[in-house]
Amino acid sequence: ALGTPCSTYSVLRQPRIRSKSDPAGFNTAPPEFHAELRQHNQLALFTARAIEAAHESRTPWMLENPADVGTPGTVYYWADKAECASLFDQPCIASALAKTEAIPRHIAMCAYGMPYQKYTTLFFGGALRERSLPMVERGCAHGFDKHASRLDGHDNDGTSLASLASAYPEELC
Repeated sequence: ALGTPCSTYSVLRQPRIRSKSDPAGFNTAPPEFHAELRQHNQLALFTARAIEAAHESRTPWMLENPADVGTPGTVYYWADKAECASLFDQPCIASALAKTEAIPRHIAMCAYGMPYQKYTTLFFGGALRERSLPMVERGCAHGFDKHASRLDGHDNDGTSLASLASAYPEELC
């Protein structure tokens, strides 16, 4: 399982340092973020190469990252943040996913016992493509009702509440 760090792709990040038209981020981000972008872009490239290696060796694999909120017509579409780039907008990732015929599954973390919704996309390759099918049967049972927790703010120390969602829910594991 690959869970490439998502902090530089976060729709909650201020200032935004990536965009759909600039997924690498170097034209969007102020210069003080370029070292972090270089590191995260290298991690994306490593992830793409790992996906391709797993595919070539017939090893089942999975890639997880927050859902792309710029996809119109989806339940996780967020018009105000639609221009934010996701990991899946990185050319190396998009190429690896296409080359390996990966299957996406979109889930809400609340369907796996978490108090927040956080839509997440998992791409599956190899034997996991079919085995992941039951995931589509679970959805957010809350609809537009309020969830117990929200992740779009900060705690009293200024730490992003989104960091609470960095661990996978036990029920998902």
